[in-house]
Amino acid sequence: MQHFKTEWRKGILGGGCSLAAYALALWAMTRAPDRLRRGLAGDLDSFGVLIAGFTLKERITPMRIAAALLIVAGAIVIKIA
Repeated sequence: MQHFKTEWRKGILGGGCSLAAYALALWAMTRAPDRLRRGLAGDLDSFGVLIAGFTLKERITPMRIAAALLIVAGAIVIKIA
């Protein structure tokens, strides 16, 4: 409970960023062609890793980096195809 009392602002910020990112993705999906929409979803996941690390001070482990790079590679392949 003590952690909640001291870190609630970060939780609100993280939730707000998540909501904004989801809203942006939904808006983009109504505007962009199908091929770009699928790539955008992967890009948002990669930005989520960066936001978690730098804004929310979560640990960015080698596994997270590898997963983010794999997502980016998939998004590139989708955009090229």
